[in-house]
Amino acid sequence: MHQGFLELFSNLLQSLGRYISVFIVFPLIVSILSIRFIKETRKSKGINYIRLIILCIFLSVFWVEIWELLGNEIPFVSLELSGFESEDFSFYNFGLGLAVSLGLVLGAYLYRIETLYLTSVFVFFGLFVIFLYTGTSIFLMPFIYLCGIASLIVLFYTGVKLKDNGALGVAIYFFIMFLTLFFDETGLMGIIDALITLTYSAFGIIFATGHFTPFKETGGNN
Repeated sequence: MHQGFLELFSNLLQSLGRYISVFIVFPLIVSILSIRFIKETRKSKGINYIRLIILCIFLSVFWVEIWELLGNEIPFVSLELSGFESEDFSFYNFGLGLAVSLGLVLGAYLYRIETLYLTSVFVFFGLFVIFLYTGTSIFLMPFIYLCGIASLIVLFYTGVKLKDNGALGVAIYFFIMFLTLFFDETGLMGIIDALITLTYSAFGIIFATGHFTPFKETGGNN
């Protein structure tokens, strides 16, 4: 009885989190970031690539959230089609791989290391081309994990060293999001996983609206 209630509550919370993320949270985040990017572009008459990269990161995560919702909540979309539980290239993993790749791009831009600006993105699309021609994606998950860890380290270090609210905010967002990888989606672990999902969704809105400002005087880009 107790286990059955936990399972039911976990499933309900998981579903609620997915719908809130896809239909409320991420449309808000993407809209706010897009408006801020457009306003700054018009004001400065030039593209702020840091803001553009951050926008693309959240668009990639939005893509991931959409396919997680479709695979888990929509009857005619299977988990195999969405690729939510796959280790090969899939709709879900494509967005995840692109997001972590852009995390390294953001770090390279903040440090202005031109030779590394798009390196991680080129490697990712190189793996995708290999998959299209050979059908193998043996290096995809190692790439995602390595890129994810490297992005966290680089962005946390950059955020603290340069007092950059943008880099630190993305790092914290990634960190909270990656915590979900360590929890199953059933029972008590599923409840914790759903709460973590709601947490990074809430933090995403705080970040997008510009209210995440631990550094009042910054040395980088907000």
